[in-house]
Amino acid sequence: MEVNTAPPRDASLDYLKCIALLGLVIAHVSTNEFLLQLRVFDVNLLVILSAMLGCRGFEQCSTENDHKYIYIGRYYAKRFFRLVLPTWIFVTFYFLLNNIFEFQQLTERQILRTYLLQDASIGYVWIIYIYLICALLMPLLVHVDLRKLSHVVACILIFCLYLAIIDLSDSYLYRIFVLYPVIYGLISVIGVNFRRVDRRIWVALGILCLAVFFAVAICLWQENGAFVRTGSEYKYPPRIYYLAYTIGCSLLLLSAAEKLKRHLKANRVVTFIGSSTLWLYLWHILGLQIAKRLTESEPVRMLIVILFSLVVVSAQSAIVAAIEKRTGKNRVLSLFKG
Repeated sequence: MEVNTAPPRDASLDYLKCIALLGLVIAHVSTNEFLLQLRVFDVNLLVILSAMLGCRGFEQCSTENDHKYIYIGRYYAKRFFRLVLPTWIFVTFYFLLNNIFEFQQLTERQILRTYLLQDASIGYVWIIYIYLICALLMPLLVHVDLRKLSHVVACILIFCLYLAIIDLSDSYLYRIFVLYPVIYGLISVIGVNFRRVDRRIWVALGILCLAVFFAVAICLWQENGAFVRTGSEYKYPPRIYYLAYTIGCSLLLLSAAEKLKRHLKANRVVTFIGSSTLWLYLWHILGLQIAKRLTESEPVRMLIVILFSLVVVSAQSAIVAAIEKRTGKNRVLSLFKG
C-alpha cells in the first residue's frame, strides 16, 4: 500500500492565497482608485508564497542517490508540467471560444505572445511567466540563507545593482530577461527564508518598507498635488515605490498569518482555493470576458467572475476525480489539478 508522505496543508498559506487571488480579481474588474492601490501587493505576495512552497518542492525532488543535475532536471520538468502546460491548454481552449464569441480582437502576434506568457497578449498570463522565472532560479535560491551576514550583504548589493541598472534600457527584452529575474529572484529569497528567520525581523522589515512607501508617497503628492498610485509606471519594471508597498504589506500579512497559524482552522472552501490557485486564476480570465458582456456593474462583475471560476474548477475537479477513480492517477489528469 502506498504511504502518503506529503506534509499536511498549511491553512495559513491557503488563506493568504485567497487574499491574493481576490486582489487579482479586483485589479481586473474594479476602477476604484482606493481598492486598486490597496490590493497591489497581490503579485508579490503570490511570488513569496510560491517560493515558500517551491523550495519545499525542490527538496522533495532530490534524493541522496541522485546526481544534482538529475534532480534539478526533475524539478524543472515538474514545474513546467504544473505551470506552463495547464496554461497552454487553457489558452488554446480560450482561443477556440474566442473564434466563436469574439471576446477579443486578437492578432497572430498576440496569440504567439500569449503562449510565450508575455504582455501585449490576451493579458493576465504575465504572472505565469514570473512564476516560471522563480521556478528556474529555485535551485540557486535554496542555497541563499539570510541567517548568514554574507548572504544578506550579497542580496543588498544585488538590489542596489538592480536600482542602478533599472534605467539602462527601456527595451522589453531587457526588462523580461534581466530586470525581472533579478528583482523577482530577490523577492523569492524572502519566501525561501521566511521560516528560517525570526518573525520579528520580518515585521520590522515590513514596517520599514511601508515607512519608505509613505515617504515616497508624500514626496510624489507634493510634486503632483494628489496621491500617486503605485501603478504601471512603478510596476513595469518594479521600482522602490511599488516594491516598498508590496513587500511591506506582504511581510506583515505573512507575519500575521504565521502568528495566527495555530488558530486558523482549515476550511473546505479556503483549502479548495489554496489547492486550485492556478486553474482558478486561468478560468477567471474567461469569467472576466463573460462578465463584461453581461453587466456594467463592477460589484456584479466581480461576483460573476468569482462564482464562475469556483463553479468551473469545482466541476473540473469532480470530473478528474471521477476519471481517476476508474482509471487511476496519471500525469495527464494531474494537469487539470492545482
